[in-house]
Amino acid sequence: DIVIASGEMALNGNALGALTIGQSGVEGYGTLSALDVAAWLNAASATGVTVRTSNEIRVDADSVALTGPGLQINGTDVTSLSGGTQTVFADLADLMHSINAISSTTAVEAEIDATGALVLRNTDGLGANIKVDASSSVPGATTNALGRANGVVTGSFLIREDNTESHTLLLSLEDGGLPEDLNTLGLNTQIRIRGAIDEEIGVFLTGGAASVSSTLTDSGIGFADGLRARVYEASITDEGNLQIRDRSTDTVLVTRAYAGETEITYQGITMALRAPAEIGDMFLIDGNNTGPGQAFDAQGNNQNLMRIVDLERTEIVKGLSITDAYLSIVGDVGNQATQAQISVQALSIIKDQAIEARDRVSGVSLDQEAADLIRFQQAYQASAQVMQVASRLFDAILQVR
Repeated sequence: DIVIASGEMALNGNALGALTIGQSGVEGYGTLSALDVAAWLNAASATGVTVRTSNEIRVDADSVALTGPGLQINGTDVTSLSGGTQTVFADLADLMHSINAISSTTAVEAEIDATGALVLRNTDGLGANIKVDASSSVPGATTNALGRANGVVTGSFLIREDNTESHTLLLSLEDGGLPEDLNTLGLNTQIRIRGAIDEEIGVFLTGGAASVSSTLTDSGIGFADGLRARVYEASITDEGNLQIRDRSTDTVLVTRAYAGETEITYQGITMALRAPAEIGDMFLIDGNNTGPGQAFDAQGNNQNLMRIVDLERTEIVKGLSITDAYLSIVGDVGNQATQAQISVQALSIIKDQAIEARDRVSGVSLDQEAADLIRFQQAYQASAQVMQVASRLFDAILQVR
């Protein structure tokens, strides 16, 4: 049951002992819990370091299976208060009240939050593991009424450094420690960069040799869709700072000074306020999953419209977008029309040259023909005069007696 051996890690220079399952003394169903990690870190007695744990299961209303597999929490079946069965619940509220009815046994309570989702958490708020299964009356079922696979749901832990002198929180690997140990704690040892990289990246290693590799992975999920799948909570803390928290993982994403600005921007999302926020104000940022438009869009938001907009950049026609394909067709038609006009002009010139060449061989000159016509006319008139003279001479001869 030893997860990390003693001496392999240190917290702010303080050596950590062995991390074992069940170290917290709370039933963990054979799985490392956030309480085990908290007890392990607290044992280092690092000055100013505190560890907070929590465990929250959030299920969207559309994912809940009110009929069929039923629900068992920490080994106890949930029975509907409305119908008295373990496989059929009247509605989401019935499921919530039925879970709360046995909270003294399961140490788990439920509520429906502002977004309409069902949220389960430990009654003591400490973050022990929660085991969810299908009802014992439905043997063989692999999923439960929460719409998720049967199994143990582990909590999360938050390490905070309150030492104002060093302002440093260091969880280091010592002799024998491996990056996999950090992964065991839920820490990601990868560096992920979204989008194009327009500059070189340098990686510096200290304290020994190591191997570094890089890969490019396409998640297949658009950035906007990824944001819609998460729920953010923006609030103004008692210190007057702006804090943004991911509610699905209960992770504080950013804490920064708030100067009363009416536009709050995070990861491309801009929230516009009519007036500056005040201490204690809390804003929930979620996809429009319950808004109007259900008859046209199952999500009730603008995803279909965004998909239509994306068609402008999607390769549809022979590797080209609709816009590029249209411009290509217009360009091809224009080029062909211009080439046709040039061909017509060239062929007209060739035609004129052919007619001129023919006329030089078999054609006539109007000036020459006019001159010949005048000459023939004069010759005809002369011949007519000769005939007239001959006729008068013959008449004269006939009159001689």
